[in-house]
Amino acid sequence: MLNLTFSESFFSNILKYWKTHLYKIILPLFWIIARIIPRNKDIWVYAEGPVSAVLPLLKYADGIDSRRHIYITSFDLKVDQLRKDGYLSFKHSSILGCYYISRAKVHIICKSKLEDLNKYLSYNAIIINLWHGMMADCKSASFSWSSNKPQWKIDRNKAKEKKIFNRYLFLSSTSKIVQQRQALFFSTSVDKLPIVGRPILDQLFSKKTNRKYIINNIDSSLKEFDKIFAYMPGLRSWRLPGKNNEPPWDSEINFSRMNDFLTKNNSALIVRQHRLDEISLDLGETYSNIFLSSSYSQEATSAFDELAGVDVLISDCSSLTYEFLVTGRPILIYFPDYKENKDIVNLEDFNSKMPSHLNKDFNELLVSMDDVIKCNYSYDKYNKILNQYHFYKDGNSSKRVYKYIEKYLDES
Repeated sequence: MLNLTFSESFFSNILKYWKTHLYKIILPLFWIIARIIPRNKDIWVYAEGPVSAVLPLLKYADGIDSRRHIYITSFDLKVDQLRKDGYLSFKHSSILGCYYISRAKVHIICKSKLEDLNKYLSYNAIIINLWHGMMADCKSASFSWSSNKPQWKIDRNKAKEKKIFNRYLFLSSTSKIVQQRQALFFSTSVDKLPIVGRPILDQLFSKKTNRKYIINNIDSSLKEFDKIFAYMPGLRSWRLPGKNNEPPWDSEINFSRMNDFLTKNNSALIVRQHRLDEISLDLGETYSNIFLSSSYSQEATSAFDELAGVDVLISDCSSLTYEFLVTGRPILIYFPDYKENKDIVNLEDFNSKMPSHLNKDFNELLVSMDDVIKCNYSYDKYNKILNQYHFYKDGNSSKRVYKYIEKYLDES
């Protein structure tokens, strides 16, 4: 029994080490394959890490052609999920995963680096970048995550990033204003950033909610409520310089009072913090009408799946504020610490860039929530911002992106 347990533990550790490090010994073979064998235009590989911007395109493309559309990931759970749903999926460290990466002509990502698709195996591939968020006009273009580093390091990092970005075909612009901000951020020209929309937003183009996902994955009681709010703030733990010396971020929400308000109005609140945030939104106790979202199992969940089932979004300058616009459902801006975020937020015209007025504290937020319930929400600012950020309002971005890639393939 002891020997069996030891043997199981030994092989388990070997397998774990293979998945994280040892698989790299096979990379030279696939590096050679990527360089000497012409790539196959009928193999497209997709990767997105813990975000979820490329999967909608894969599902669309897989349903209309006979190509091999393959999802590559480092998460075992995602592989199992996709295979169960009938899609091809492999671990980035598997032999088949590395093989398909080295053979695919089209690589589709949504971040600044190839990561799971491995830059050493991407030689001569067409790299499509769907990006993973929208660049809000209320944010300062001069802000940099590296702003606390010496200038020479900042310049070096910018040069490296520009070189990487030059390899990509970005297909994520949703309007002229987004196109212009992306051109600035990606150090490219607007004519290289076609306005095609974003596939991840297709599932949100409806004023009607679809609660199936949140009922199955968060709580079955969510089917009983008249109104469902979602609180999804932007990233906090990276925003303040010297974050380790800063006090923990406080949303200033009185969850006990919030629960009383929700109960009175037969409503619910889903709370989901940013996936990269190191600061936990701890409710402190269990509430009847407040639910923590499934974001705490990041490898398997998407904020967009949850947003499809909510009636009202509460957020700040997060890109979700601009993405949720396509639903036509109310958005409440709650930003109690907006003054502390002056490095990334243009406070002078913040209100003019938001789809609704700024709620600076919890009391103001409750008043705004009550207005929504009483159907007193104003769409005056909302519709203006919607038209600025979304040229297309049809839910067909996957189709446009797919056709653009096909045309690009034919021309190249």
